[in-house]
Amino acid sequence: MRLLDIKRYINIAYENFEPKFSNNGNYYYLDNILQTKKAIMALHDSGIMNYTDSAFSAQIATSLTDRFILEGRQYNIFRSESTNIKYVINVMYKWLGEYVPTEETETIINIKLPQINTLSDFAASAGCIKKALSQLIPEVGGNINVKQLDHGSYWLIIDVGTIEAVALVGALAAAAYRIAVKIISIRKSIEELKSIRLDNQLKELQIEEKEYIKAKAKEEAERINQEQFGNTKDEDPANFNERDGRISVSIEEFVKIIRAGGEIHQSLEAPKTVSELYPQYNTSLSFTPIALLSGQEKNDIRKDDTNKKKLDDRADN
Repeated sequence: MRLLDIKRYINIAYENFEPKFSNNGNYYYLDNILQTKKAIMALHDSGIMNYTDSAFSAQIATSLTDRFILEGRQYNIFRSESTNIKYVINVMYKWLGEYVPTEETETIINIKLPQINTLSDFAASAGCIKKALSQLIPEVGGNINVKQLDHGSYWLIIDVGTIEAVALVGALAAAAYRIAVKIISIRKSIEELKSIRLDNQLKELQIEEKEYIKAKAKEEAERINQEQFGNTKDEDPANFNERDGRISVSIEEFVKIIRAGGEIHQSLEAPKTVSELYPQYNTSLSFTPIALLSGQEKNDIRKDDTNKKKLDDRADN
């Protein structure tokens, strides 16, 4: 789970954990249970605590009423457990506020990077993401701002500026996921046929992988171009076709990210209609290291560095 998700749950807990203890000498009461229940469930959903860990949280989590009448001993136990939970919430709220300053907004996209073992893996992932996003985001009024590389994880948090850009990324990610799943399925079938030496069936399945991805990306691009942008009578057909090419490039780059185990997600704050555009990932798929899928990206990086050096040399002269 991303730290941003944990922060969101802690914020809910901080705002709602307000159990109210009182007594009149003979009777002991615990009030404001239903509000406090929101906090307990937020802590449970974040994984910070299980609501069955204590009698206090267990009874709060399962309660349908807003008041408990307690015995004296039970009252003291519940107060002590409540104090401990409040302490944990306050400490985490303060820590997350200082070390995770980014707030979740509807224009955030969350990219789970593939497994990073080397600098080549990191460079390849960054290259794919840059190439995928830069093709189209500005065209829908968006921009690309890296907000955070989530602490202790492989989550990259990017703000794309507009909800239209978030929707477009969802359409691209879903198209790439469909292609990636198909490629992984074909490769798995090929390996199975090799193991049992069914050569005739094997020949039928053999594909030129890069050409297959390009062809499928082109099909998806034509659909996305029509759905997301539309071909208006005022638009030059050449522009529409050129955009087809850029959409294809974005899809192909996202295919690499997904085939290597990466994922592209919308913000928790995104509208339902936008969230539904994003794929539901199957984490049991077999993956290929990103650096093996992205040899071209390393060449692109070297070319970028060479071009930058030329520009710097000209500026110095």
